[in-house]
Amino acid sequence: MDKTLRKSVNCVEDERQNRSAARWHGDVSPWRLLSTTIYGRAEIIFSKKIKSNWSLSKGSRCSSAAGHMADAAYWYDGNTGKFITSTYYLNALPTWVENFNARKLSDEYLSKEWNTYFPISQYTESGPDDSPYEQRWIGMDKNVFRTT
Repeated sequence: MDKTLRKSVNCVEDERQNRSAARWHGDVSPWRLLSTTIYGRAEIIFSKKIKSNWSLSKGSRCSSAAGHMADAAYWYDGNTGKFITSTYYLNALPTWVENFNARKLSDEYLSKEWNTYFPISQYTESGPDDSPYEQRWIGMDKNVFRTT
């Protein structure tokens, strides 16, 4: 909740930034983060001698995990099937990320059937497979495993 704006906001929302490679999706940075992160502490402890300090995640909140001092944060954009970043870190995606995105591995994996290693009945410590809290992936009407 942003008391100044008097509205609920995403913890990484930042209208001053753009997501590179997907500018139509909004703005992200760790500016709302009021503490240091493990990454930031490592930079301080090792006198900024860390060769590379970045975060990779399924969602944009990894920019908070990466913190203020990270070299980059990359996350999967479910709308495009690509990894993207924020202009807080980089103005454009590095060639290696562009090359990875061009392989369209997410399309390949989302078109396959996903199954559990063991029969689903053996997973007794898990919650229900079809949860209303799960985010649906593009092209999938349900995120459930086969039960046979």
